[in-house]
Amino acid sequence: MKKTVTKRIALLLAAICFLAALWMTPGTVQAATSKTVYWNPKSLFAGTWKPDDSVNEYYGVISIMGCTSKDQIKDLKSSDKSIASVTAHDGFIMVKYGNKSGTVTISCRVRKVDLTHKFKVRKYTNPFSRFKLAGKGMRKKFDTNVQYTVKEKYYQNILNLKVKDGWKIQTVVVENGKAKKKEYKVNASTFRERVNMTSKKGATITVTVKNADKGIVETIKLIKKAS
Repeated sequence: MKKTVTKRIALLLAAICFLAALWMTPGTVQAATSKTVYWNPKSLFAGTWKPDDSVNEYYGVISIMGCTSKDQIKDLKSSDKSIASVTAHDGFIMVKYGNKSGTVTISCRVRKVDLTHKFKVRKYTNPFSRFKLAGKGMRKKFDTNVQYTVKEKYYQNILNLKVKDGWKIQTVVVENGKAKKKEYKVNASTFRERVNMTSKKGATITVTVKNADKGIVETIKLIKKAS
């Protein structure tokens, strides 16, 4: 069941990336060149696997500017399928990887333009140097996984975050039952704000962090169980 959900999420992300690629693609061109067909620079060329995650398959999406059909993607290859395999889709490539670290070279030919790029698979490491809610340290809860579940309610308590060198907190989203969702655009190494996790239907704090040098984005979730 989890694998099916993961695949559905991956395909949804792929569709979003594809739409973004279409929006950014230049107008009609007469001949394909390296300036009109290229990897979308907003794509992530790295992924991580989590030691304590029950899922053993992960997915990444790499969109190609100037490409609108999977039929335009020729000779698609991964240099090591035991680390990561690739499949062509309309305007993008899906990368599937598991619990094995390493680097592969992805290559293909699109509209007579040769494209190659390295894709790195790394073991997940905790991006936080501080993760506190109501003064309670939770940083170690994210040492081997990106989700942690609590039973307690938190009302107007301070969420205090700090990430390690090389990382930036991009966004923090607080969802608390029927209450209006709060989204904070951070783009900094620290975050401090009062939050609520009180709903009987459950609540979630989602923190998105990015390491630009490594090309990694992690989505961390603190979840309050429904009661």
